[in-house]
Amino acid sequence: MNIQDGYAICYPQIKHPLLLEKDNLKQEYITLVKYYTDKYCVDDKLALFRLKTFSMALFGTTDLSNVFLPGENVSKLSRAITKTRFIPFRLYSYRYLLLFDCLLIIASEDENIGMKICNDLKSTINKRYHNTMDTMLSQMYKGDAAFAINKLITDEMVEEWNRIRSFINSLNRILTFTATMSAGKSTLINAIIGKELSYAKMAACTSTIIKFLTSPSRGSLCNIFYGEQMKQFQGAGDIREFTKGRKEPCCVNTFFISPLSSRKITLIDTPGVNSSQNLEHRKITRTELTSASTDILVYVIPVENYGSEGDFEHLSFIRKNVNYNSIIFVVNMMDSCDLEDDSVDEIVNNIEEHLIAIGFEKPIVCPMSAKAGMLIKQAMFGTELSDNDKKACSAYVGLFLNDGLKLGSLYPPVEKLSIRNDIGWLENTPDEVWSAFINTGIPGFEKLILNLDKEDKECWT
Repeated sequence: MNIQDGYAICYPQIKHPLLLEKDNLKQEYITLVKYYTDKYCVDDKLALFRLKTFSMALFGTTDLSNVFLPGENVSKLSRAITKTRFIPFRLYSYRYLLLFDCLLIIASEDENIGMKICNDLKSTINKRYHNTMDTMLSQMYKGDAAFAINKLITDEMVEEWNRIRSFINSLNRILTFTATMSAGKSTLINAIIGKELSYAKMAACTSTIIKFLTSPSRGSLCNIFYGEQMKQFQGAGDIREFTKGRKEPCCVNTFFISPLSSRKITLIDTPGVNSSQNLEHRKITRTELTSASTDILVYVIPVENYGSEGDFEHLSFIRKNVNYNSIIFVVNMMDSCDLEDDSVDEIVNNIEEHLIAIGFEKPIVCPMSAKAGMLIKQAMFGTELSDNDKKACSAYVGLFLNDGLKLGSLYPPVEKLSIRNDIGWLENTPDEVWSAFINTGIPGFEKLILNLDKEDKECWT
């Protein structure tokens, strides 16, 4: 596993069962986790990073200054943490939760190390619990959710463990995005990720190759890799500021608010190819397209600009010079077209005919509004929107409930997800918000990508 993938695995920012305990117990608990981390992790920097993410979940800070070294009192400390506790009408213990946390932080990639940690823990715990611990260990690596039953391990924690294991066992899938200027390419990438990381405006924005790598662990923070350097625990604003106008390539890994997030996915943002002020952009993009392999090439076309000379030239270049396993043509900004003149079906058919004339056989054409999809996704899943974005989001919800813009019907069916955020500021029901989100095309586009993955078994496990 490469260094970026190693840092992609971290402790998810979820509600931990120890949050309501006293600070001294939490400090003792994380001290014990650190002891096993130091003992079994070879990569000290990676171990420290993962421990900091655990501290974020437990204390809301990456500061480990309160973590002390247990010295020769490891067994005593372990017994104190894993003992059976009593509250009215209930007996409970943190022994299984501790095993879960150690495995997630230290041994999510390696079951053999997990067995060693389990045996270490058993040496400090009464033998009557050993079989249960062994069974739990086996179930976790087999993906059997029964490991969490009656062990203070939440459904959310089970989900996160399974996401991490799925991520580890997957092969990297590369999606390269290309377009002429102001097609909404970077906005589409932001919509998939569910965060505004790629700087986007109606002008030449992307100046270099920027790669966005999935993390399976839920959270809003990002890591940036550039050259031999790395920035940890960056927010969305930090990423936009770092990448704005950047001339050298970089990689960003973060959790995608998307079904894609439990698998290794790399989204590659490339500069627009027709900037008269930045002639170098075309060279950068064409070098990337012709020198690096990609699994799915995503070509973004603004609906009001299809058939333009710039698009024709770039599409012709791609047809003759670029290798890819699949290509998808995204027709973006569908919210801006006048459907009184042309229906969605007519627009899609016209673009299909145009692409076939260039030489693309059976083109996959995906109409959508990336901006609408991004704002509605953010509203549903926890991003705090500005007043202006709330107004825009509300307008998009109303627009995509219209019969003429039911773009979701053109995509594979999507399983409904529960809305995690309070959207009481919208005048629509959660079902209406979800329907509008489907009709932006973003959920169906993500499902289409997953379906293409399943069809290509050589590139995906």
